[in-house]
Amino acid sequence: MNFGYLLFAIAVLLRPFANILEKIGVNKLGPIGSFSELFNPATIIKIVTNPYIIGGLALSGFVFVLWIGVLSNMDISYAFPFGVSIQLIILAFMALIFLEEQITVTNWAGIVVIMIGCYLINK
Repeated sequence: MNFGYLLFAIAVLLRPFANILEKIGVNKLGPIGSFSELFNPATIIKIVTNPYIIGGLALSGFVFVLWIGVLSNMDISYAFPFGVSIQLIILAFMALIFLEEQITVTNWAGIVVIMIGCYLINK
């Protein structure tokens, strides 16, 4: 297997895990309703001390490094749309399982349309 494709596969599989960790952390903070609340020092302290958010950011940082390797081996016009479409599918299933979010038929249809578009882009 080409090293770029290996990095691509790892990055695409790990990114949704980072998103889920960040969302779990944000759910523990509660809703943030304004810019002033978001940038309030107390909110920032809660964000940077939340273990789920820290874990998600650390994993995102690792995926970023992998992505640099991907870009050094693959065309971005292929890697980005194809990777994002795969991540959408993984993330939808993870949100359903870990966050108990409702994924509607319309959401699934949108994901299918994106996948078809990625197929056409890379044809």
